[in-house]
Amino acid sequence: MEKPLARRFYQLKIGHAITASYLHRIKRSNTEKCWWCNAAKQDIDHLFFECREWARQRRRLYSDLAREKIERPRMSEDRPKNRLFNTPKAIKPILDFIRTTDIGRRPIDNEEEERQNNRIDEWDLDRLEREEAEAEAEAEAETEAETEAEAEANICPINRTWLCRKSVFC
Repeated sequence: MEKPLARRFYQLKIGHAITASYLHRIKRSNTEKCWWCNAAKQDIDHLFFECREWARQRRRLYSDLAREKIERPRMSEDRPKNRLFNTPKAIKPILDFIRTTDIGRRPIDNEEEERQNNRIDEWDLDRLEREEAEAEAEAEAETEAETEAEAEANICPINRTWLCRKSVFC
């Protein structure tokens, strides 16, 4: 599991995910309003069960849960999120749902994470290209040195003339 995905999963599970209501509670935001659909309160239950932004992904989550024979969570039940997160068979569908949404991070965080990933990818590609060029240059130098050594081996050490292949002597 990727580290950012695992981090979001556990933050959502324990209730310390980046949501507007959590940020408001810890005095990092002035409002609890959902930044995805403008609902009055953005908490984990809203994001998982109500937010219009994630309706398509939620339908997929519910069909994945049904395939695993897990009862669909209802807002009327007491703590539907806890039941879902504490059902081992539900972990993969939940991870798939989180992976396909931005739940648990701000839009700015998503952009920053993508920028970091792009920077790492670019650096890795540059490094890979540089290493390939260095390897090619080394291989070329080795081939040149081998050719020179072979040529040197065919020259008489006494009079520096080419040795005949039939004879050891010049």
